[in-house]
Amino acid sequence: MPTTPRPAYSPRRSPLAIQFHADGYSLSGKIMGRQSAGNGFLNGWLRYADVDVHHGWVQDAPSAQLFKAFATENAVKLPVHTFGNAQLGQIKEVGCLYLPGPGLSTAAWQRSVFGQRAWSLLGVTFTTCSDRSMNEFADFLTAPVAPWDALMCSSRAVRDSVRVVFEGRMDYLRSRLGASRFSLPQLPIVPFGVHEADFAFSPAQRAAAKAALGC
Repeated sequence: MPTTPRPAYSPRRSPLAIQFHADGYSLSGKIMGRQSAGNGFLNGWLRYADVDVHHGWVQDAPSAQLFKAFATENAVKLPVHTFGNAQLGQIKEVGCLYLPGPGLSTAAWQRSVFGQRAWSLLGVTFTTCSDRSMNEFADFLTAPVAPWDALMCSSRAVRDSVRVVFEGRMDYLRSRLGASRFSLPQLPIVPFGVHEADFAFSPAQRAAAKAALGC
């Protein structure tokens, strides 16, 4: 059967750029669920994404070095391109920005300098019952968040809780300002993945762990 030839290499052939800072991905220090999930996602993306280049939006030189270190640890042989705030407009050449959290509203305001349609935003939920998370979800209603943006929800329960926050803020804006039009992001359900090979231990390793724990 005839096959479609793969496009020639382009430094822009990647569907997304990754917002990278150590707090969202590093497992050094105190580890929270969001770091564990972020670390797993980034490692999986670097290992398996069908791209020609990996883009990372970083805030400083140490973050750029750590992003490249992640690529080295995953035996990435592709070009790794990092850029800072002064080059934020480069995301337009990629098409999508991945955020290691639910912060779509802040990212949407930053994008608005280049136009609301400049690129899509892709965030992810973690602890949804905190006041910080719920305030972030509510802010979507007054920020330039668009229907081509998305907030990945790890379960139906998480998606439903986000919707409840949306409904409460919409009711308020209707009664307070007479608002009638709202622009909401998509809420796809995407459970957190697990790289099975990271948890494949030999009998000797299991025995050593049991001995160390006194099991």
